[in-house]
Amino acid sequence: MCFQQNIILKYFYQWNKYISNCFIVKFDCENTAVMRYILPLTFFLCMVGCAKAQNVDFYGKELAKDICNQYGMKDDQAAKDCLDKICDAADIPNNFVLAPCTGIDNCFALYKNGYSYIVYDINFFNKIKTYGFTEKNLQKNTVDWAALTILAHELGHHMCLHTTNPNLSSIYTPVQIELQADEYAGSVMYKLGATLIQAQLAMNSSDVPEEGSLTHPGRKPRLAAIAKGWNKEYKKDMDKNRVGNNTNQAPPDIPTSNTVTNTPATNKTAVITPNKSVVPPSRVSSNPAVTNRVANNDPAPATHGDVPGMVFVRGGSFNMGSNDGENDERPMHRVTVGSFYMSKYLVTVGEYRKFAQATGYGAATVEKEVKTSRFARHKPDPKPVANWEYDASGNKRGSNDDNEPVIYISWDDCIRYCEWMSGQTGKTYRLPTEAEWEYATRGGGNGGSYAYSGSNDLDEVAWYSGNSANRTQPVGQKKPNELGLYDMIGNVRQWCNDWYDPNYYGSSPTQNPQGATTGVNRVVRGSSWHDASQYCRPSYRISFSSDSRFNYIGFRPVISN
Repeated sequence: MCFQQNIILKYFYQWNKYISNCFIVKFDCENTAVMRYILPLTFFLCMVGCAKAQNVDFYGKELAKDICNQYGMKDDQAAKDCLDKICDAADIPNNFVLAPCTGIDNCFALYKNGYSYIVYDINFFNKIKTYGFTEKNLQKNTVDWAALTILAHELGHHMCLHTTNPNLSSIYTPVQIELQADEYAGSVMYKLGATLIQAQLAMNSSDVPEEGSLTHPGRKPRLAAIAKGWNKEYKKDMDKNRVGNNTNQAPPDIPTSNTVTNTPATNKTAVITPNKSVVPPSRVSSNPAVTNRVANNDPAPATHGDVPGMVFVRGGSFNMGSNDGENDERPMHRVTVGSFYMSKYLVTVGEYRKFAQATGYGAATVEKEVKTSRFARHKPDPKPVANWEYDASGNKRGSNDDNEPVIYISWDDCIRYCEWMSGQTGKTYRLPTEAEWEYATRGGGNGGSYAYSGSNDLDEVAWYSGNSANRTQPVGQKKPNELGLYDMIGNVRQWCNDWYDPNYYGSSPTQNPQGATTGVNRVVRGSSWHDASQYCRPSYRISFSSDSRFNYIGFRPVISN
């Protein structure tokens, strides 16, 4: 015990400079008064110091000084060009806003108002941005690879969804999250042409403590995590008999370890430019009694009635969740849902425009509620524009975008749309429960044991980070699943009706589960154009507050049978 307590104090000692009049007492384990009173007090004071050191903000000091005092920074085109080249070489979609600032440490991955920021100190980026990287001509002999590793680590936080998925903090410890970003950085550094020694320079610096802390791992596990990511890419090249620029590199000098677990994989490298000539089918056909049914799946209208634009989903039982997924996807459990109709496609911009024009609910209302700014690689515009009329890059949509899925839609917006549709049609439109959503995604009673929705080939059925060209795509272009439902996986994530509870599956009813009775966030299911392949499984769960609006979340309604 005495040894362990001294180790704890050693971990906290590094934060003492942030504690006014804080002192560490050298104590004897036999002194019960010290053990009972002084040690807890010292522990508390050191925790306060740790919090001050971290500014109670795990991903950045007071959100990197509130994104440099509300976007008060100058554009740095050289840095933007450099990041473009780095992302191209590393096969990373560049959806980041660069924010040059002064008086911060290195750089931070931050997320605010729908934007993925790389906030950096201008001195940190000064050397990197002069390299003039190209995909095949990278500098090999410079200690500034350390700065690149730090940048790659922050990109890892974004790409592993650490900055956007609030559920991960309940699944992983801060140390595990840092190691995941380190592993991702190792992968990126290999793609940039770094040797393993170069990739590990940052973690071999004196700034990285041997012992680590409550929020950051020590030197050895960080070196091992970078080696794991680097080795993964090295092995891929060796398996393909094409080591490329890395043929002269020394073999890894740090063995891989199982220190990092459940680390998201890197994105696929292929980017498919969508065929703009493809026009998705209309949601309301001139002959809906025929064309809106799905062959061999949707029952004949004489039996169940046909609803234009909707697919009949006959109720049944299925295995919900996954024992191989995240903690909130477990345990896999048997669930039965009733029959319902589900929208064949995601709700489109054109459809939502009709609602907004008919009700007056839309851009003007949303702009009062959402304070945000323009997207991706541009200096943020102070005007609030994150509403359904804009695309994922912050550009105003035209009529050519009417078949794109609507985005920047909150759960509350979905409810208003469903209420309006119910009034227009006399049918009860609503959001699906997450049980209904997963049942339909898996093909209902017709579903096979596919890895994705209707296929084991993700590119066949979904737009995701590996093929989306970093944007939403018109609905209905990919192969539908067994029920004839399009884009159940990929393109945009989808709101569900349920309150989110990470432990709900442990006590879920077997008949038509409706989700938790109360909560803070609402369930979001599916994956999007922005997501890597590992987040495209049907069982993946995430949640956001009901007023959240993002450029990768939309919805599709259902009708009770």
